[in-house]
Amino acid sequence: MALSGRAFPSPAAEYLQPVLNLQDFVVEHPTSTFFARASADLGFDIWMNDLLVIDRSLTPADGALVLVVCEGQFEVRQLSAKEPVQVWGVITYILHKT
Repeated sequence: MALSGRAFPSPAAEYLQPVLNLQDFVVEHPTSTFFARASADLGFDIWMNDLLVIDRSLTPADGALVLVVCEGQFEVRQLSAKEPVQVWGVITYILHKT
């Protein structure tokens, strides 16, 4: 008896959901989006080991959370028009465990 390689479809097939990919939700500009892990509690509800999603293609608005370069180091700041800083990218998401 030869088997044709065909099988009966699963009765649960209609209930299958597509695989969720977090990047589909948090990455709008793939070529200019980066991920960084917080190495300490940074304020702004950012805790050690949180994952920051940073988009370099966005123009930051006043009050936005941004990653800046200060004396050769990265820092998280809330952008203020009063303080001139070198903005590296805009923080679009903060992902942390609850």
